[in-house]
Amino acid sequence: MDGENVSSIYWGDTREEVYQQCREIIDKYYKPEYAEYGSPQELFIKSVAFIEGKLSDNKQLLRSDPTYLANLANQSEEQRARDLDGNWKYRSVGDDMIKLQHMENFYHAPYKQGDNVRRVSCDVAFEGGDNMVMVLWVGWHIQDIYVCQFNSRMAVNAVKSKLNEWHVREENFTYDLNGLGQAFKGFFPKAIPFNNREAVTDEFKGIYANLKSQAAYLFADKLINCEISINENLIDKKFNGTPLSLILNKERKAIRQSINEADKGFSLIKKVEMKSIVGHSPDFIEAMLMRMIFEIKKTAHVKPRLARIVRPFNRYRR
Repeated sequence: MDGENVSSIYWGDTREEVYQQCREIIDKYYKPEYAEYGSPQELFIKSVAFIEGKLSDNKQLLRSDPTYLANLANQSEEQRARDLDGNWKYRSVGDDMIKLQHMENFYHAPYKQGDNVRRVSCDVAFEGGDNMVMVLWVGWHIQDIYVCQFNSRMAVNAVKSKLNEWHVREENFTYDLNGLGQAFKGFFPKAIPFNNREAVTDEFKGIYANLKSQAAYLFADKLINCEISINENLIDKKFNGTPLSLILNKERKAIRQSINEADKGFSLIKKVEMKSIVGHSPDFIEAMLMRMIFEIKKTAHVKPRLARIVRPFNRYRR
């Protein structure tokens, strides 16, 4: 380590590989009389092995100092993830935009009628993976949520059935096009597919990195400003054994800015980082943020004006 922190460490898969990177430093301090103890590579280069573990694995430490647990809990989110959860792959990212207090305000917000149009946003998934989550919106009010794990054929049928049950027109339906959502493309030709990686329009370049980042930012802003409401019967409804409020309180953490791509404007963290922070795929919050596609694409779906019918002027009179 040529410095005082880990960023100055020379790494390699072998001692020789490390030696070639910093031989000038090592050779400066290696002396011929050290030869009987070993080569420069053996004396100056350390090997490192890392073993993942949780605090709960260290029973002797907990017995000797029970207060150690409290000390670890009183740290940053990043350090708690490492020391208490054993999540050593955790990377520091921007702060979560939506705080717990914002969620409490959301749960108790009065009905937000908006334009009163019925729409559905859907995070697509099939059996054996994450949940497929469908959210029914009436204006800016979340009226219902449907969750399932089906194969592709059954999932398509389930979506068609729920759209009919909820009285939602196909053109007011959106789903994530990337990945598994490709299977929906031919079955819902009038829907508005949500392409995560789609570029933003010219007026928003440099403000948002892509369409998903734009939607996430706008959704968070609307929720923070108490402009979204939810059916009170859904708040404590259990999905896979967990109340929706607890699910959303966790998944809210997925909406945060990537500090590595700040030069692109607001850039939402990658899915792998979301899973690391939340502990699972944030299916519910992602299905909800996709609702913003109808606002982003609104200008492209303005209701056409009816052409004025002009009767021909008759020059002749009886």
